[in-house]
Amino acid sequence: MARRPVLLAAATAILLPVVGLAPAGATTGTTVTAPTVTTTTTTTDVATEGSTEPETVTGEVQRLAVELRDGGGFQLTFVVPTEGDPVRVPDEEIAEVTTGSTVEVVVVGVDPLEEITEPETSAELLAVDVLTAAPEANVLAEATEAEVADPEIAQAPGVVAVRPVHLISGRLSGQTLDAIRSADLATDLTTLVTPYWSDSTAGQVVFSESSRRNGAVHSTWGKTTTCTNSQILGTLAWASALVGLPRPAGDGQHAVLYTPDVAACGFSGVAHVANGGAAWLNGDTKRSSRWMTFAHELGHTLTLGHSNSYVYCGDLADGDECLPGEYGDAYDIMGVGTSAGPLSGAHLQTLGLLDSASTVSASGSTTVALAPVGGLTGTRFLTFTSGGVTYHVEYRAAVGRDADLATNRGGCALGVFYCTGLDRYTPGVVVRRVDSPGAGADTLLLDAGVEDPAYVTSEPWFVLKQGRTFTTADGGAVVKVTAQSSGSATVALTIGPNLRPGTPTISALSGTVTDDTGRFYTQGSTTTISWSVADGPAAVQQQVLRNGNVVATLAPGVRTADIALSKGANYIVVRAVGEVSTALSHGVSLTRDSMAPTFPQAPQLAVRTGVVSTTAVPVTLTWKAADSTLRDVSLVQPAGRAATYKPTTTSAQYVVPRGSRTWELKARDWSGRTTTSSMVRDIATAPETSTSRTGTWRTASNTQLLGGKALVSDVRGSTMSYKFTGRSVGWVVQTGPDKGRATVYVDGKKIGTVDTHSPSQVRRNIVWTHSWATSGTHTVKIVVQGTAGRPRVVSDGFVVLR
Repeated sequence: MARRPVLLAAATAILLPVVGLAPAGATTGTTVTAPTVTTTTTTTDVATEGSTEPETVTGEVQRLAVELRDGGGFQLTFVVPTEGDPVRVPDEEIAEVTTGSTVEVVVVGVDPLEEITEPETSAELLAVDVLTAAPEANVLAEATEAEVADPEIAQAPGVVAVRPVHLISGRLSGQTLDAIRSADLATDLTTLVTPYWSDSTAGQVVFSESSRRNGAVHSTWGKTTTCTNSQILGTLAWASALVGLPRPAGDGQHAVLYTPDVAACGFSGVAHVANGGAAWLNGDTKRSSRWMTFAHELGHTLTLGHSNSYVYCGDLADGDECLPGEYGDAYDIMGVGTSAGPLSGAHLQTLGLLDSASTVSASGSTTVALAPVGGLTGTRFLTFTSGGVTYHVEYRAAVGRDADLATNRGGCALGVFYCTGLDRYTPGVVVRRVDSPGAGADTLLLDAGVEDPAYVTSEPWFVLKQGRTFTTADGGAVVKVTAQSSGSATVALTIGPNLRPGTPTISALSGTVTDDTGRFYTQGSTTTISWSVADGPAAVQQQVLRNGNVVATLAPGVRTADIALSKGANYIVVRAVGEVSTALSHGVSLTRDSMAPTFPQAPQLAVRTGVVSTTAVPVTLTWKAADSTLRDVSLVQPAGRAATYKPTTTSAQYVVPRGSRTWELKARDWSGRTTTSSMVRDIATAPETSTSRTGTWRTASNTQLLGGKALVSDVRGSTMSYKFTGRSVGWVVQTGPDKGRATVYVDGKKIGTVDTHSPSQVRRNIVWTHSWATSGTHTVKIVVQGTAGRPRVVSDGFVVLR
């Protein structure tokens, strides 16, 4: 179904400014001015094509998340050897291997200069062997405060253990530092970033400043016009080594590097997707947006993926072929919005932080009263699995960090890449799906209400309103909001083997014709729609929807309905309404056409260039037909020349006998309405003797000439003038290797030069034409130029169309 328009001002940044957050206390670490640090990361100056020979690489699996400034965001997977360049591998082919594992891979097509901004790698993975598997980093650990570098993400309930953050203000060799120093990063961390993560995780993920570095120089980047995988991974490894981390990623500590903007990279931030690691903030001097990038990248170093949207699933709210919108979930920090509410339950599950106090994990039907996520207490999350997909339900009320949902929370519902302006995000129950739970998993925010029979297209994005239902893609679970207030929302979950009624399939629309794309057309104001129903649970009623509105409500056994049609476009769907769920047919587009085609440009006939036979003349017919459903244009007359043209065709060429005849075109639309347009035109030839002349001309005779004769001049300045009444004229000449140029005037105005040269002799050749919108009296004048080496001009007369 159609969706609502953009509601807010245009987006201008990947991570948008946040407002209204209160500063929190700070912990200060040690400040150190760093010397220049060198690493072994280098970039060759010569581009290398992807290798065609298989190569074997042994190394650690590392993953990065990249936030492109043009709106793209994606994860990349690498095998990083102890020595040599890292090798990027296709993510889906190594998805089951945990970050930090040691593998041996066989790859082909590796490009060492592949840019980090490429969403797909050129390399092909032929084989992978896991030598040492790293554990998943989402199990609650029995930790103490002393275990600051514990490799698990979350700590046991009630235990607060800090996660060290090392802050670096640095630059690449050749850059000049901007105004941002590690002290600015420390302020971001202590007043904005740490409070966000502490609030979202009930204090179980707490960041603390461990050290500061200013003026560090990464001297082995190489060419600043490139931004390759090797350069990025080398920079993150350099930052980790600079602050003394045991390895680049996976040790529960964090290095955050800020540099002035590296334009070649085109991203706002990049980070390891691991339990600890390095993040790079690429040149954002504004705290209002920088802190959100900072917090977002730290989320990746806690193994989190992005908060995306998942919309336009046909006419359903969920499915396997929806539109994924990068950062389209503006409800938390891993998406993009004008502010960030607390972390979603889906991401908390990745961190291992969903417990019985905050979450109901359902395996059967149940009813749950959900407290607002922004309240940070009580039962806030409902999670269940259906069809192999994990779903998370939560209530986003205008409370706490979500207070602005009542006023002006904005984001990009279709994802930042497709964002032309901000969409409004509002309070309500929302549903997310996670297809492959675990480290790096993206969460997918569903437009949960679109399938409910009461839904209208002007409703807010994503929220499931009171009394409405959401059905999972497989039809195995239904969520219904039974009550909602500012303080809670009651959600009923029904789980069954198949809760959708049988799906209708539209089979016919009476009084219509169909084009080759499957669209229907009619002249009528009504149609009878027929459908069949697949096997499935019985419906309690059926509905026919036209343009999203119910126009007929029918008993379960009915299979036809008469419906009125709106003028213009009609989008028709049949919906089966069951006890707890619905099923929709595919949509059918039907245009009710109430207007016949028009000819905004009446057909015109004109003489064209080409060879004139002794009886026939080359002409071009032009036209322009218009109709929103134009099917074709046909030539009806002259007799014997019938032809049908596509709606995009606007001209055709013919060779027709001299004389008067009627030309008639007919435009037809898909509903069958037609319009004709006709004209009468007379075509005649005028011999060269009908002209007036000056200078030197002589007569040439040949049976292949028009009338057997022509006039010849090779004297510069000789003229020939022809006065006639008509709307199109053509000059007939003999062309050849020895023929020269002439200047053409029309009604005393110089038109240009005509060259009568050709590789071989061609008689009765129209080499120049001119046309007018209406018939009138005109004079054509030919002036011989006396071209050096080929001065001769042979005039064989004129063709006139009246």
